[in-house]
Amino acid sequence: MSSFDAVLSNLDKIPTVGQRIAGMTQGQQQQSSALPSAQARLRPLYEERAQKSVPTDATGEEYRMGIGGRILGTLANFLSGVNGGGAMVYTGPGATNNRFAQAERRRVGELNALDSKIADTEKLNEAGRNDYVLATQQANRAAEKADREKMVDPESVYYDEQNGKWKGKTYGGQEQEVMPPKWYQQMSAKAAFDLAQRLQAQEQQDARKQNNPGKGQRAKPYR
Repeated sequence: MSSFDAVLSNLDKIPTVGQRIAGMTQGQQQQSSALPSAQARLRPLYEERAQKSVPTDATGEEYRMGIGGRILGTLANFLSGVNGGGAMVYTGPGATNNRFAQAERRRVGELNALDSKIADTEKLNEAGRNDYVLATQQANRAAEKADREKMVDPESVYYDEQNGKWKGKTYGGQEQEVMPPKWYQQMSAKAAFDLAQRLQAQEQQDARKQNNPGKGQRAKPYR
């Protein structure tokens, strides 16, 4: 088998660009698969934020202002009015106690902390996505470069008279046997076609001579 035939037989063994990208990113994918995905980390945070976004129910029994609270609130409002200020504590219908204020402050604080955690997680997710895109682009460029180095430079193709073979150099600098140029193939095909036509014409002429052996010969004189 010639070196050119060996190259042809190994073409199906050369990995494609997509296969190289998949191979270079496989390790990263396996490593990332062991960790929870960004959506898996964000989903419970979104659900918890939705719960924390609901204000505390002021109609709850534990949050209603009692009689003692209303008395103290009314007294505080009276003293504030005497000093020229406005009402400080609401003591009307639906008034809430101090436990409601504490629960609401705690809810708002937890909601703000969740917003910060979600923002940080989303930033990490975006950074991971950008890293993957960058790694894919680098793998793609590396694969394209490797493929180009194995391609034969058409300007380097020449006919080796000593070995009777066409040769050329790859862009990586390796010399190898190559297919004849297209112009040579076309010229060879035309020469073969012309030769076939001449042989066919010669066969037809020989066949006519065999069928008519006397044709074309001068008749002998009568004696």
